[in-house]
Amino acid sequence: MTIAARRATTSWGETYRLLSERAIAQGDLIADLDPDVVGVLLQELTAGVHIVAVGTETMDQMAARMERAWYFLLPSLVPPEKLSYFREFAARRLRRYVV
Repeated sequence: MTIAARRATTSWGETYRLLSERAIAQGDLIADLDPDVVGVLLQELTAGVHIVAVGTETMDQMAARMERAWYFLLPSLVPPEKLSYFREFAARRLRRYVV
């Protein structure tokens, strides 16, 4: 891995960790989650969806794949009473990237 790639990976990982920490503190993620673990999970999910889209030459399907991943991941991250809101939010945000 190049130095630039390592820095980008570290930077994104730290960003996801900090966002996870904030979301847990605000009650948007389940209270007993570990922000380090959630941060790595989110980084890997995002990278994985991108890698599959590039590798299969289906970048046009990346937003739909990401929406599907969020749909199935959210129940393990957010409190049950917030699940429908976050599923709708994720779908709405990702639709901005569909051409």
